[in-house]
Amino acid sequence: MTTTETEVLPPEGKPPFTLAIPERDALSPSLLANIEAGFKDSFAQAEQWREKALSIQITSIHQKDKMKEAREMRLTLRGIRVAGEKKHKELKSDYLLAGRAIDGVKNILLASIEPLERHLAEQEQYAERLLEQQRQALIAERTEAIRPFVSEGQPLPALELMDEKQWAAYLDDAKLLHSAKIEAARKAEAERIAREQAEAAERERLRIENERLVKEAAEREAAAKAEREAAEKALAAERAAAEARAKADREKMQQEAREQAEKERQERAAIQAKADAERKAAEDAARKEREAREKLEKELAAKKAAEEAKAKAEAAAKKKAAAAPDKAKILAIATAVRAVQFPTVSTPEASAVLADIEAKRESFAKWIITQTANL
Repeated sequence: MTTTETEVLPPEGKPPFTLAIPERDALSPSLLANIEAGFKDSFAQAEQWREKALSIQITSIHQKDKMKEAREMRLTLRGIRVAGEKKHKELKSDYLLAGRAIDGVKNILLASIEPLERHLAEQEQYAERLLEQQRQALIAERTEAIRPFVSEGQPLPALELMDEKQWAAYLDDAKLLHSAKIEAARKAEAERIAREQAEAAERERLRIENERLVKEAAEREAAAKAEREAAEKALAAERAAAEARAKADREKMQQEAREQAEKERQERAAIQAKADAERKAAEDAARKEREAREKLEKELAAKKAAEEAKAKAEAAAKKKAAAAPDKAKILAIATAVRAVQFPTVSTPEASAVLADIEAKRESFAKWIITQTANL
């Protein structure tokens, strides 16, 4: 691809610049002139705004005027670009239509000529096609003839290149080789069968021999097992007898130990019972002694209190009697009789005597009171 350059006039005061046009040498002068005329003004206008557009640099949000100027300049350049794109479509449309028309005419021409070319090529290649058909038929015929005598999948030589003599020799060799293979296979099969029969006979002999050996080994094992079982049974009987004796000895010792322990327990229990009885007797004696002492102390205290009370009463009575008349003095005797305190006794006989005395005491006191009624 070659690129040509067309000079475009710059803005006033600036050096000229060139317009690069690809494939200039391949273009006709009229087409080249149309391209230059169509895009020259757009390039000139773009170049006119280039330096001014690049000079705008916004560094602060406060540069509102510069932002506005940048917008206006951008819209101007967009208008130049849109105009250039429109010119591109206008210039290209005619050539696209011409190209499609030329392609259509070419296709019509090809559709008219190509069938004739194919027909003539078939006529021209008749001999080659006939020879190829004959070659393929010969390959199929000879392949079918040789197939029974070769292994499946075995590669074959170029059968169609052999003359009749070579083909006949190759076919005969294949047949002989096939027959030899069959005979070898038959012989190998017979040998295999004979070998398998011999092996089967040997296996049968070995089986019978193994059965005999197994039977003899089983019989020996059974005899040895019987001997072992008899020995084990005798040993078990001896062991059982020894264990029975040991068990009897242990049980006897355990029984004696239990009896001794029971005897010792009973002795300890008797000693403990005796000690408990003695302790209880001592406690009962101490308790009775304590109770008797406490009872005696109470009786003595009561007697003392009664005597003191009696003494006080008698003193008071004497003092009162000394100043009282005879009747009062005699009634004081009845009162004194009733105030007599009886001691506490422990036997039933003494209790009966005291009860009798108490009854007679009351009767005596009442008698005294009766006697004073006549005074």
